[in-house]
Amino acid sequence: MSFYPLSRRATWLALGFLLIGIVAVTAMGADPVVVILNDGFVIQGPYARETDTMSDASGRSIKVAKIDGFDIVQDGPKYVIFSTHSQRGGKIEKEVSRAKYTAYTTKLKRRLGRPVLAIHKIVKTTELDENWTRRLDTITTENQPQTLTQQLTTLDPYSFTLDSSTDAITVSYHTSEEDPARIRKWLSLHPDLKDVGGTVDPERRIKIAAFLKDVGSLDATRRQVLWLRMARQELEKLKTDAPPPWSKPVTEQADKVQDDIDKAETRLVVDELEAALRSGRYDAARKFLAGFSPKGTDAMETTRISIVKARIDAMQPKFEDTLRLLRRVIERESGMTTIQTHAAAFGVAAGLFAPRPKLTKEMATLLDAGSVILDELHPDTAGRLELFHDLAKQSEQQRVDGKEPSEKSEALLAYAISGWLKGKNGADKTVESALRCWATRQLAINYLRESIGNNRKILLDSYRKETTTPLAPDELSQIITLLPPTLPMDLQNPTWKPISKDLCSGVDGIVRMNTGSLPETGKGVDYCLRLPPEYHHGRSYPVVLALPSSVLPAEQMVAGLAEQAERNGYIIISPEWTNQFSTKGYDFSGKDHYYALAALRDALRRFQIDPDKVFLFGFNEGANFALDLGMSHPDLFAGLVGFGPNPPPPLMLEYWRNTQKLPTYFVTGDLSGTFPNLRKVYEKWMTKGFPAILTLYRGRSLEWFPVEIPRIFDWMNRKSRVRGTASLRLNQFGVEPWQVLRETDDRYYWVGVGTNGIRQANPVSNGVPSRVNPPPEFAADIGKAGIINITKAIGISKFVIWLDKDLIDWTKPIRISINGQPPPRYKPQILKPDLHLMLEELYRTGDRKMLFLGKIEVDWQG
Repeated sequence: MSFYPLSRRATWLALGFLLIGIVAVTAMGADPVVVILNDGFVIQGPYARETDTMSDASGRSIKVAKIDGFDIVQDGPKYVIFSTHSQRGGKIEKEVSRAKYTAYTTKLKRRLGRPVLAIHKIVKTTELDENWTRRLDTITTENQPQTLTQQLTTLDPYSFTLDSSTDAITVSYHTSEEDPARIRKWLSLHPDLKDVGGTVDPERRIKIAAFLKDVGSLDATRRQVLWLRMARQELEKLKTDAPPPWSKPVTEQADKVQDDIDKAETRLVVDELEAALRSGRYDAARKFLAGFSPKGTDAMETTRISIVKARIDAMQPKFEDTLRLLRRVIERESGMTTIQTHAAAFGVAAGLFAPRPKLTKEMATLLDAGSVILDELHPDTAGRLELFHDLAKQSEQQRVDGKEPSEKSEALLAYAISGWLKGKNGADKTVESALRCWATRQLAINYLRESIGNNRKILLDSYRKETTTPLAPDELSQIITLLPPTLPMDLQNPTWKPISKDLCSGVDGIVRMNTGSLPETGKGVDYCLRLPPEYHHGRSYPVVLALPSSVLPAEQMVAGLAEQAERNGYIIISPEWTNQFSTKGYDFSGKDHYYALAALRDALRRFQIDPDKVFLFGFNEGANFALDLGMSHPDLFAGLVGFGPNPPPPLMLEYWRNTQKLPTYFVTGDLSGTFPNLRKVYEKWMTKGFPAILTLYRGRSLEWFPVEIPRIFDWMNRKSRVRGTASLRLNQFGVEPWQVLRETDDRYYWVGVGTNGIRQANPVSNGVPSRVNPPPEFAADIGKAGIINITKAIGISKFVIWLDKDLIDWTKPIRISINGQPPPRYKPQILKPDLHLMLEELYRTGDRKMLFLGKIEVDWQG
């Protein structure tokens, strides 16, 4: 149990909300509901909506729904707040059942309700005694000693609660947060479970084993193994302490628990196998499955095991066969087959004198491209070569049968190259088309590697001279989207610096990298990184961009996320931005955004990252940083997560609108002192149906909440960045305008603000705009007639409109309306896709999926 310093007033504000929540949720009774969000994410527990008390005409008090009140689900030790907005909120299913677990309780003595002062440090904690009570010796923020008493009043496999008979504090935890051995000890002290008079009671011991098994079934981390192992050991120890035979009911109970443990372990293994397949850990899945012998299964688990085996049995052979067929075509056409034949027949030296075919320029390029594809191919991407595989397999069989192959090698290589570059639906046999696509890819890679702008322009001009038939925008975008990392890290000889496990809570594989010189700082930005197991440059991976704080260094934040990132196949990046502050907090000026953005760009260039699956994650001051960065650049991220953010009201009450398309998931404790400010923001978000969740732990402070991490990854797995036409309003009612506080907040998806385009800037320091000007704002949409409509425009004199391939009809003039009027000096025009614009923006950001082929800048004086 840990605390974070907070004011006494903040404590009581938080506890005031807590009391409201307890009354509201408890009034609903014990029957839970299931809340299903739009993406399928599930929240479960007793539900209530916050209420206000009013007086009717006769003076009687009545309860009514609070206008800006929260929808709340009590999920064990925490409250989960979500939106029931009619169009964009979660759907509540009331007819549900949830497994009922045995709870062990004690009766709390008379509560005195002494106010608890803000706690700075816990000096000593005693163990629970036979009455399930303990003492906490603490130091307050005023540097005064303070002693608290706590009593474990409720313990079930999902959560437990510590109350106090002397102090106004209730603390709740998930049971799986605690050490399994300590929970086992607590259970042995309860009157319903402890041995009486030194005599072992088999039925009581079996109940303890069942309890531990249930915790293991509910846990969502790798500690499940520990809980299930301890449950099994409990049964084994019982056989020693009170050898059978037992009565028939007791024997049946023991057999059932044993069978349940077997099934839970099997279920755990299958869960891990499915996670391994989702995250690209095929070697681990195959090796584990080869030696896996389930102890207990039911029909559902048997089906799941069969599906996993079928996927592995189908995927790997197809992948290996594709590699073999492509390698054989390359060896045959390059002369390697002849060389190998001579060497086998006459010795290795003879192979040096074997005849070599004279290659045309086209064939040499096709073979070089094929060799590159061999290195980049991965089981998850082999489907792009499906047509090549089938036709090459057919041609191979025709050769075996002594027939002329229906497809020549040039055509097969063309199928492979075009499919690899444009996806399996873009594969074709035209050699000229394949070479043109390959030349475009090579241009893009060389362009993005060149640091000098003039040299980049020379590369592009040369390409344009040599390419008589330019690619269509959709082909061009597809090739860029499927590019490999521009400067791929040599994974056999990496240039990163490994960080000792001793500095990373025992977690290995965490390394430190540097971005190299930047315009903001010549020494670049250091960042910590951890790749998932079996990482391969040929497979695309999601990313957590983790922003640490002065109390949680970058390497330790990576360590805290490592287990679930590994399980779900995420890369973790954590820029070391707090070194500049020492103990100073994030100031919301925006000047530090480059720390995170530069680290992300560097990683995008070195590793195969899916730009549509980049998630911001912050802790404490890092959560404030993440919140500000996400609201300033919502188009860059798929989701925003934070532990204990404390958004300053003057800033957030203006800026809250900018998460309307950016999902958020924040977690805090009601004693952290951050909830009052968070509440103000969530009141705005919830009424509008923004995709936001808030989890509030009872009696907890600012902590690293480990049980939330698996749920957060489940939440992230369901998310993908909004971009392209999905970012349009599409005449949707009630969408809020974007708000701009700083010049650096220059683009919101496809419309932004030009340089010096804010009439009256609102520089921000310590979360407070230095002026009281209304923030500049605008909304944007494309109407039915294809007109770009910018509405609600206030305080902005220059707009920049960014256009991707699907946003407009490129064959028609582009018309623009701002606040119902055409902008001055702008004439409707037909744009041509601009390759230079696209590549320059790609060079700047490293984002291979947010590709803009056109840009329009307009002045506005309205």
